[in-house]
Amino acid sequence: MSLSIETLYYSLPVVLQNILVSSYGLKLYYERYNQNALKHLIKLKESELLDANGMRRLQEELFVPLARNAIKSVPYYQQWAKSEKIEASDIQGLPDLKYFPILEKQQIRENPKQFISVHHKKLIKLYTSGTSGTPITIFTDRDSRTLHYAFFF
Repeated sequence: MSLSIETLYYSLPVVLQNILVSSYGLKLYYERYNQNALKHLIKLKESELLDANGMRRLQEELFVPLARNAIKSVPYYQQWAKSEKIEASDIQGLPDLKYFPILEKQQIRENPKQFISVHHKKLIKLYTSGTSGTPITIFTDRDSRTLHYAFFF
């Protein structure tokens, strides 16, 4: 919470503070448990039953489009792919993960917007806890946030 918002919050009567906190809780509830929550939970439960080959196929199914999309629409990966002369179509499977650079937290911390797809317009701004140092600003869309919470079930 920024200092000005925090100052304003504490200057309000307790009843208004309670309304604001409840409203924020409702917002978080809908981020966590929207119409896609059950769909994500079912897919995660199904993935628990996969054998090693099935899990590898699922990983590949999810990795290839994600990696190709990053190369096509995320500024950091667009620049990286251009410098490495890699095209999105070059990514064929999990073994191609070895081509991707290992990121340091500092790279993300210095310019988090370089890691946002140009196609995303409405994102939620989050912060890591910073338990291993300085917090990192991250951005996510609503559906990815819902998927994240499905893992806790």
